[in-house]
Amino acid sequence: MTDDLRSKFIVDEESVKKSTTQLIEKALKYGRVSKNGDVIIDQSNLSQDNKLKLALILRFLAHSLDETISESVRPTELTRIMGERIESVGSRLSKLAKENFVKKSGYGQYVVQHYRIQKFFDDLENGGSDSKEEKSGKKKVIHKSSGGQKNKPLAKIGEDIQALINTDFFKTPKFVIEVKKKLEEEVKYYDIRTIDTAIRKTFVASRKILKRIPNTEKGKAKWKYVVR
Repeated sequence: MTDDLRSKFIVDEESVKKSTTQLIEKALKYGRVSKNGDVIIDQSNLSQDNKLKLALILRFLAHSLDETISESVRPTELTRIMGERIESVGSRLSKLAKENFVKKSGYGQYVVQHYRIQKFFDDLENGGSDSKEEKSGKKKVIHKSSGGQKNKPLAKIGEDIQALINTDFFKTPKFVIEVKKKLEEEVKYYDIRTIDTAIRKTFVASRKILKRIPNTEKGKAKWKYVVR
């Protein structure tokens, strides 16, 4: 192994500290963190996705300066920062996890992937880091029913339920509460009434992919849902 390769791969502590310091200086343009860990966003014109990414980054960098501040963030903390319901925040976190921008750090906690921070700030300084799909505002591709008629594009909750159908989750009858728990395992948070409405109206009545069957167990919900 050459000395040049070794020096690139094994970096000294001062080099790491210098890199972190540079990131914190960039972060100061957009926000700060209080002594008790509260994230303060100073840039009001950021998109919701960028605001979420920034909040995760600010906490991560704050931890590098003060270990008493947790590097991870809970969805409930982000609802205040984002001004959104926990279902919306959970959906955004799920998207970031798929993009490998964040990772789970214990139950219900999320931390930014540190190697994504520099690129985020570079993109932000060059006009933003949102996906092309979000910038254009375009919806997903319209699905067609078996009869050849076009169905309306699925909402986010519909896409997530469709994904469960595609992976045979509904091969056996499921209660709505079981659907909710499965979605939460995948970092997708929705109110149980929203899930119930989406299943009944979209997948039972409209698309006719699922059917509901009476529940014979006592002390449970009245209906279960299964693939037709």
